[in-house]
Amino acid sequence: MPFRLLSLLLLGALAAPVMLHAQQPGPAPAVDSLAVTGNQRLTRAQILGTANLKTGAVISYRDIQRSIAALWATGQFDDIRVDQDMDGDRLVLILRVKERPILVTWKVRGAAKISERRVKDRVKLTAGKPVDRAGVARAVAGIDSLYRENGYYAATTTVE
Repeated sequence: MPFRLLSLLLLGALAAPVMLHAQQPGPAPAVDSLAVTGNQRLTRAQILGTANLKTGAVISYRDIQRSIAALWATGQFDDIRVDQDMDGDRLVLILRVKERPILVTWKVRGAAKISERRVKDRVKLTAGKPVDRAGVARAVAGIDSLYRENGYYAATTTVE
């Protein structure tokens, strides 16, 4: 009886490393192809150049984080997602972007109590650049504060 128990323990000890080894992930596959979707103004080459991703490389989540950060830093995008897909046995990395619209022009309308020039000086929006929604919110707050500083209380300010 003790011999059988020892045999079972020994057999279990030998089998355990095999089971654990089988559960370990293999090496990460290299990216076979890079795709970009959603771009309209910027070219695929511009986006991939900024993202600094290369085919044939093993790409980690840190590489993806750095790529997304580099793309955000351009100020060109409202949304950036990275997905992966398999095309047969080929690994495809897909950058899905949503570009910000370009601010063509902007005007001051309805500035009766304060000159248009003073309002324009307060607004920091640049025509010809991507619309920064936070910048638009700062512009609205700046106009409202200009009115408050001069004793006027605007109900709402809109920027078109």
